[in-house]
Amino acid sequence: ALLERFLARYRQERGTRITGLTPAAMQVVETYPWPGNIREFQNMVEWVTITCKGDQVDADDLPVYLRSARSVANDADQSNQAERPSLLSYGLSVGEVEKAMLQEALAKARGNVSEAARLLKVTRNTLRYRMGKYNLKVSE
Repeated sequence: ALLERFLARYRQERGTRITGLTPAAMQVVETYPWPGNIREFQNMVEWVTITCKGDQVDADDLPVYLRSARSVANDADQSNQAERPSLLSYGLSVGEVEKAMLQEALAKARGNVSEAARLLKVTRNTLRYRMGKYNLKVSE
C-alpha cells in the first residue's frame, strides 16, 4: 500500500511511467529490514523513480545496499570472508557522496555531461538536475 502510494506521488511529481516492481524486486524490498523505517523506504522509492528507465522496477534497478543486504546475510556465516570497510566509517553524508560521484564522473568525462550521465547510468536531465542541486558547473 505504501509502495503504490509513493510510486503514484513520484510518478505525478516527476512525470515518470513506473507502474510497479517486478516480483524479484518486490522480494528484495520485502526482505530488507528497513532500519531507517518509513523515511528510508520513501527515499528508496524516490530514488528508483529517478533512476529507473523502464516501466517496472527490477531488482537490478534497486539501490545496491538493498540487493547486497541479502547477500551479506548469506555470507555472514563464512568465516573466511574478508571484511569490507563500512562506508559509514568515512563519516560522509549521502549528499557529500553523491556530489563527489558527480564531480568524479564529470572529471572522468572531461566535462561532457552526456558521457558523465552514461557513466553514472542516469539520464542527462537527471544529471543536470543533480548538478544544479549541488551548484556544479561544467568548465567551458
